[in-house]
Amino acid sequence: MKKIILLGCFFITCCAQAQTTEGENKTEQAFENLADNTETENNEDDNYLQFLEGKKSFKLDINTATTDDLKAFYFINNIQAKALIDYRKATGNFISIYELQSIPFWTAETVRKMLPFVEVGDGETNFKKISSRLSGGKWQVLSRLTRIAELSKGYKIKPPAATNYYLGSPNKVFVRIKYQYKNLLQYGILGEKDAGEKFKFDSTTKGFDNYSFHLQIRQLKKIDFLTLGDFTVNYGQGLISYQGLAFKKSADALAIERQGESIRPYLSLGEYNFQRGAAVGFSIKKIKANIFAGYKSKDANVVIDPLAGEDYFTSLQTSGLHRTKNELADKHTLQQASAGGQLQYNNNNLKIGAQAIYYKFSQPWQKANDPYNRFSITGSEWGNASIDYNYTYKNIHIFGETAIDFKSNIASVNGLMATVDRNVDVSILHRKINKAYQALNANAFTEGVFPNNETGLYAGTTMRPYANVRIDAYADMYKFGFVRYLTNAPTNGYDYMVQIAWKYKKVADMYLRFRNETKPKNFTNNLQPIYEVTPVNRKNFRAHIAYKFGQSGISMRMRTDAVFYKQGTIAETGSLQYIDLTYKPMLSPLTASVRLQYHQTDGYNSRIYAYENDVQYSFSIPAFYGKGARYYANLNYDLRLNAKQTLSFWLRMAQTLYTGETTIGSGLDEIQGNKKTEWKLQMQWTLR
Repeated sequence: MKKIILLGCFFITCCAQAQTTEGENKTEQAFENLADNTETENNEDDNYLQFLEGKKSFKLDINTATTDDLKAFYFINNIQAKALIDYRKATGNFISIYELQSIPFWTAETVRKMLPFVEVGDGETNFKKISSRLSGGKWQVLSRLTRIAELSKGYKIKPPAATNYYLGSPNKVFVRIKYQYKNLLQYGILGEKDAGEKFKFDSTTKGFDNYSFHLQIRQLKKIDFLTLGDFTVNYGQGLISYQGLAFKKSADALAIERQGESIRPYLSLGEYNFQRGAAVGFSIKKIKANIFAGYKSKDANVVIDPLAGEDYFTSLQTSGLHRTKNELADKHTLQQASAGGQLQYNNNNLKIGAQAIYYKFSQPWQKANDPYNRFSITGSEWGNASIDYNYTYKNIHIFGETAIDFKSNIASVNGLMATVDRNVDVSILHRKINKAYQALNANAFTEGVFPNNETGLYAGTTMRPYANVRIDAYADMYKFGFVRYLTNAPTNGYDYMVQIAWKYKKVADMYLRFRNETKPKNFTNNLQPIYEVTPVNRKNFRAHIAYKFGQSGISMRMRTDAVFYKQGTIAETGSLQYIDLTYKPMLSPLTASVRLQYHQTDGYNSRIYAYENDVQYSFSIPAFYGKGARYYANLNYDLRLNAKQTLSFWLRMAQTLYTGETTIGSGLDEIQGNKKTEWKLQMQWTLR
């Protein structure tokens, strides 16, 4: 019987493999929504992309995989992870990868996403001595050069005519060296300088402006892992600390739970959101625990106050940019010590955890005396603690976290996911976060960028009424009980989205999306002496289609976006259209992609974010506003040196043309003219 099922699964999975765009669309939309929420166009945290690339080289054995191993992939939820474990217990070890299709709650899309990262092994554990892990692994040496062709004002002005200018070259450079042996040993070092930063050896710069390093060893007898150097701390549902990649609302209505490894080594370009120190994890039967300690210099605005007799800092600088004398003056002016730990109990379907984090600053924190800062973190120390849980029973999964901060303010997030029918999934998430609750590195599933001053209820569903049709929808209602930045009164808001996706045979898929959000903010017509809080309504319509031209390796994508923005007497509209062509034949060392795009909006309020393909381990989500055109081209060539070594090259050129503009940007980033051109060159040497 198992072999008969397997033959059917083989056929269905082959069909699933042909669908190469639906999952990519949802990931891209998640990044676009994240950029819109944080107004950050470039996310330099490529840790998750490194994780996926590592799993392609050292695949996960589904005969030994645990639920934690499976949940490390963001597209696998707890219900699906447990379903695989239960299926393996009931039927024995997998005999083929195509059996994944027969697992309950695993759709064809889920199987297609997992196929590149898993294999059917012999079920043996991976434990090996440390000495044996030093060979047989994978070496990667990666270097990247990025440059804007047009020089901005900051590079043209020099002393004595100017006192504020960029001290370094317009080149952005980074080099990363990394070794990995399965998931048992990993170490690496990274050096990086941003555009405008110096690259020299002097009293302030030691070559690169930023260095990162890590070493992680797993499965050392009774020790689960030992991590030294840089790492991220990701506890619970993100109410006290979640420094890894985490999405908020997106077209995937069920992606509402924070999941993944609690401690993950860090080797990305971002210079702020990680710990530097040591972490260790161990387990005894059903109990797991980890502890960490770190010490890190951070950029901050430090104020020298001789009258008070004590210096203090007003804010943390998170950009990592040290291009000017003023930016260098803030570099590493604050020292932060941190420590924390987590204790977990895992009993089949139930997992309960308790975690705590403590921070100590070298100077006290004192923010500006604005109303929205009334409950901000103050003083030279801070801390948080929480209890989290998750429980899975058949087709139902519940989860949550309740946290407390240094001043006894409470925050709580609780959610439920369920498969109510073979073709219907639902999700619900409630959050209630005290107006005074604060956490330094938190990142929960909330409307606000940080979890504080918010009460909300989210409900989502995914329906598959036909084999080739999928409907995703969510509705989110929320309330901010106290004033916020740019909002001088308590407010209510709502957000809902509907997306219908359709597949046509093996060659095309398309989707239509409508999103409507109303969130009040300050408003003035310049005639009133004070701000009035009025609703801001933003509607977005999108149509997207992707098509594959047979076995030629050529595919095409087209998109059109329309945005309607209104607040009081201000009304803006915007539109964006693009077409992508990709050339990616099987077994060919050459791949290429191009995009042609046009956008036109009435202003920044009607901006539109669009995910862009880039060189490996890199992506961008620019915000487009005004009127203009953009195009880019990406080339990749893999040169096979021998059976074990590969040398890969990437080249990217992207240019934006702004209609009717004579300058681009402002301040030191101002460029004369109406075009901005970016070049990017990347090389990678790989040894297996």
